This record gives sequence, structure tokens and C-alpha cells, in this order.
Amino acid sequence: MDAFEKTINKVSKGSAIINVFDVIKPMKPKKGEIAMNPDYNKPHLYASDKEVPIIGKLKAGDTVYLLMQCKVESVSSYSRQEKDKVEESKEACLMIERMAEVK
Repeated sequence: MDAFEKTINKVSKGSAIINVFDVIKPMKPKKGEIAMNPDYNKPHLYASDKEVPIIGKLKAGDTVYLLMQCKVESVSSYSRQEKDKVEESKEACLMIERMAEVK
């Protein structure tokens, strides 16, 4: 049994430690600015039914729960000046190595 299968086993037994991350909340537009779609800044996953077989059964608006094993391909740091302070953030490119649907 490899690490991914052990993780699935822990999840199914209820013994896994699960960290739920808050999703980015949309910023309120400043006076004179147009409000953005609240889902714009959320991370997105793009895949085909050849990579993820369940995609062929989905329709827009469905909710799917996935368990993934990813390899971190790269990490980048960014900084930008926002008025009187410097905003810093990091981004990572994750390559999905294995995936399972949680029902």
C-alpha cells in the first residue's frame, strides 16, 4: 500500500487530520470601480475526461469532492507596492499525480 492509498484509508476510517483552507474572499470595489466576479481569484482546476473520468458525468454547478496527490513543481514569490505598504504573496505550480473522488 503506497502513501496515497494509506491516506485514502485514513480518510475512510475517519482518522485523517484534515486542514480546511479558507478560500479567498472577494475584495469590495473601491468607489468608481466595477465589482469583480467573486469566484475570479479562487484557484481553478482544469482537466479533461481523459485525465479525470468523472468529468464526463458532470454538469455546470455540480459539487465534487476530490482527494489529490500533487507534486510541487515550482514556488514563486511576488511583491507589489500598495499605497504605503508592500504586499507579498507566493504561488505554487502543483502537478496532480493521483486523484480520487470522495463520495
